[in-house]
Amino acid sequence: MTLTSPAAPAAVVEAPQPPRRRREKRVTPGRALTYTVLVVGLIVWVLPFAWMLLGSVKTQREILQRPPTWWPQEFTWDNFGAWFGQLNFGQFFGNSILVALFTVAGNLVFCSMVGYALAKMDFPGKKALFLVVMVTLMVPGVVTFVPLFVMVSSLGLVDSYAALILPFVTTPLGVFLMRQFMLGIPDPLLEAARIDGAGELRIFARIVMPLCGPPLATLGILTFLPAFRLPAALLHPGHRLHRPEVR
Repeated sequence: MTLTSPAAPAAVVEAPQPPRRRREKRVTPGRALTYTVLVVGLIVWVLPFAWMLLGSVKTQREILQRPPTWWPQEFTWDNFGAWFGQLNFGQFFGNSILVALFTVAGNLVFCSMVGYALAKMDFPGKKALFLVVMVTLMVPGVVTFVPLFVMVSSLGLVDSYAALILPFVTTPLGVFLMRQFMLGIPDPLLEAARIDGAGELRIFARIVMPLCGPPLATLGILTFLPAFRLPAALLHPGHRLHRPEVR
């Protein structure tokens, strides 16, 4: 009696599938209408910028003439020379950038610290402090200009960059924004770090802050725009900070 090995299963041969036809995108009337509206909107938004750029290379006489001309009849670069020379635009722009960067950095650091304390730490007067923050949100910024000037003047900071930076390094909106986001961070995550021996500062810097990318980006944008406009709004061209010798 001979033993026969079981026969190997036959290989399954799959039938070749026909190549898939590429789906052609048909331009429907609705899609065509959408594209048309978008193109018209784009032209409406771009035209003022194009008019501004073309006007920058026109002479003053051509800018004021009626009817206006779209394309410059005579190109001139004197406007840019007066901009950076007589008007000292470089110093204006430098002041705005410097004030805005330091103000944004202060808000990102200090608003995050205050928000972390209000969200994840327990201390006496916590609710009262948060109530003060909420009340200050309803106070218009213009109302605080005179008290801020008196405070800055009493500290001897008039005619300095510190007068434009220090009063705005922390804002109620930034504190509220950071606190609300940090409330969503799980407490067991922080408790695990405390069990491992991490202090509050290390927990804040190594665990909480890396998780706060979205609110930090939002706070940076919301802080940069008004801080960038602040020197131009508060300082006249003859101010000390607008002089070339001041850096």
